[in-house]
Amino acid sequence: MKFPSTIDVAVLTSEHMFEMCEQNNSDVKLSGVEGRFLDIIASALKFKYQVKTPVHRDWGHLDADGHWTGLVGMVHRKEADIALSTLTMSDDRMTVVDFTTPYTIQDVTFLLEKPETLFSNDIFQPFDFNSWMCILLLSEAVKRGSYKCLVEKGSTMPKSLSMDNVST
Repeated sequence: MKFPSTIDVAVLTSEHMFEMCEQNNSDVKLSGVEGRFLDIIASALKFKYQVKTPVHRDWGHLDADGHWTGLVGMVHRKEADIALSTLTMSDDRMTVVDFTTPYTIQDVTFLLEKPETLFSNDIFQPFDFNSWMCILLLSEAVKRGSYKCLVEKGSTMPKSLSMDNVST
């Protein structure tokens, strides 16, 4: 199947994410994160696009009559080829349109090969010896500082909860 030379894109404007400005010659200039994203994809895949906005200016929901509104409705009714917006995926929406992998909420992800065998001391592998020593020394300092503040300085802590009953 040949990729079309022009596609219809359903959009909702959102400050800094997707903005449209009409030019003198009635062309539309896109800006914002998603506007630039669309321009980059169009340039890379060598297609032109026509921007459309839903009548009710919403992302899309199933109305009382069982019809989809907004961006989802436009794609579902084939009034637009794609929708570009900060559109939340929901089970209902996924039954009528396909979603791409979200690109605005992806955290940094690492892919590592699963080790064949895990050993009991592997828990210590994330840090080197010096880091572990710093963690242990800091833990001890916090423990002793807490003891001094709470017990030796005349804390109102009941004696039954004092550190006298704790062996170090």
